[in-house]
Amino acid sequence: MLKKALCALIFVAVPVVVSAASIHIGADYFLKGSEETGEDVYVFAPSAIFAGSVSGDAVAVGRTVISESAISGDAFFFGETVTVAGEVADDVRVLGVTVLIRGKITGDVVALGAKILLEEGAKVLGNLYAVGGEIILGGEVHGEVKAAGGDVLILGSVGGAVEAWGEEIEISSGASVGGDFIYHAPREAALASDAHIGGETLFDEQKGARSGLASLASGFVPFHLLATLAGAFFLSLLFRERTEEILLDAAENFWARVLRGLLLFLLAPLAGAFLFLTAVGIPLGIALVALYFAGLVFSTALGGMLVGVLLERPLFRRSAFPLSSRTVFVGAALFSLLGIVPYLGLVAALLFTLASFGSVGTIGW
Repeated sequence: MLKKALCALIFVAVPVVVSAASIHIGADYFLKGSEETGEDVYVFAPSAIFAGSVSGDAVAVGRTVISESAISGDAFFFGETVTVAGEVADDVRVLGVTVLIRGKITGDVVALGAKILLEEGAKVLGNLYAVGGEIILGGEVHGEVKAAGGDVLILGSVGGAVEAWGEEIEISSGASVGGDFIYHAPREAALASDAHIGGETLFDEQKGARSGLASLASGFVPFHLLATLAGAFFLSLLFRERTEEILLDAAENFWARVLRGLLLFLLAPLAGAFLFLTAVGIPLGIALVALYFAGLVFSTALGGMLVGVLLERPLFRRSAFPLSSRTVFVGAALFSLLGIVPYLGLVAALLFTLASFGSVGTIGW
């Protein structure tokens, strides 16, 4: 038993080297304006500030994330307050309690947060997808906009169509929409007399439009997603080979691993309690309890990644392996959003977590 416990601890502790990437974990991170990276950057720190240029993707998880950099790849930022003020040559995926976008984004933007603000002067050359409590669009979006929030306010210009869900929806004076304007709300939107809408305006009256977003507005989903993404990126970056092995095992043997995960969930605490009854077994009991809780924590992150793995082929027509940042992000986001689906969402999240837990136990054993 002790040998197996030590092997499991080594399995968790030994990192796998990630090629062509710069990884920073721990203290505050600051990329100076005079610095330039020749590779992807992954940061897990209390605060992350990008002032120099990044030749690749930039991924940051922290309480405060500020980017004034020129980023040649994608940007994935997750924090309490996230500010994107520089240029991003590809897509932006951002999660925060407060999300501020001030720069120029060449690709699409996906934003999730309690408050999302596209400031005046900001430009999104692709499409914008936003989900949050309060969404204010003051800049330019050249593509389409899909926004779901408590309040949705359009102050700037949108080149394509706009579809919005919310309690209060408004297109203010001077704003413009190049295509159709479709909105789902309990009451008609406030449309300024000089606002320009190039296509049709369609109103879908829905009672209680905000109820489905109550968890988002309160901040539960952003914080849950932040924790899931932090764990998922940690595992995929530092333990990529082992993580892919676990996910492949869970995907190919889903229901068998759900059953095994349920057995581990129920029996492991009983085994730990039994070991604590004897003085000799106390150290083993402590090790087992530590492994049990660590397995549950990481299985939550793996559950989100498993969602992405199972959806990769039907959605994007490619294998999920080797793991990509898109698979991790999409899976974790959908996994967290299951929390706002009554009953069935909770059951689905539990099944994905148990399947991952069962595979962790299988591979670790």
